[in-house]
Amino acid sequence: MKKYIYTICILAILAMGCSSKKLDPSEVKSLLLQAKAYPTVVELRVFCNDTETAKLVHQKGLIEQGLLTAQLAHTQQDVGKPLIYFTSKADPYLIKTSDTLKSIDVQKVKVAVEDFLEVTDIQYTPGNTRALVTYTTRMTNMTPFAAILDKPIENTSTRQTSFTLTAHGWEWDKKIRKL
Repeated sequence: MKKYIYTICILAILAMGCSSKKLDPSEVKSLLLQAKAYPTVVELRVFCNDTETAKLVHQKGLIEQGLLTAQLAHTQQDVGKPLIYFTSKADPYLIKTSDTLKSIDVQKVKVAVEDFLEVTDIQYTPGNTRALVTYTTRMTNMTPFAAILDKPIENTSTRQTSFTLTAHGWEWDKKIRKL
C-alpha cells in the first residue's frame, strides 16, 4: 500500500511540474534571438523627389557630411529626376531597396540597430499555457540619418510579446507590440 501511495505522490508531483513550467527570462531572450527578431535594423525611407526632404537633409547637415547632394528645387530640366543623390560615403547606410520603390525615387537607409536589453515582466494566463512578456530594447549604432527622423529616436523602448507552451516547449507568437 505504501508503494502505491508513493507512486501516486511522485506522479502527481511530476504532473504538476510539467504543467507549470515557467518561462525563464533567459529563454525569452534565446527564443527571440533564435527567431532573428533582434538585433533588427531600424530603417527610414528617403523620398528623393520631395522638396521638403531635400530642405530637411540640407538643414540637418547631411550634405556637409558628404553623404548626399540635394537640390532645393526642381528646374525645368530636372523635372522627373530626383532632388537627392547619395554619395559613396553613404553606402554603408543604404539598405537594399525594391525596384518598385526605386522607380518612385525612394531609397531605404539605416537609422540604427535595435537590440534586446532585458525582460521586465512575465504574466501568465490561468493554466500557465500562455505568457505575456514585457521587455526593453536599446537603440545602438545610430547613423547620421537619424537626424532626419520626424521625432528623435528613444534610447530605450518597451515592447510586449506572447509565448505559448506547447508539447515542444515555449514557442514565440511572432508579434511584437510597442508600448
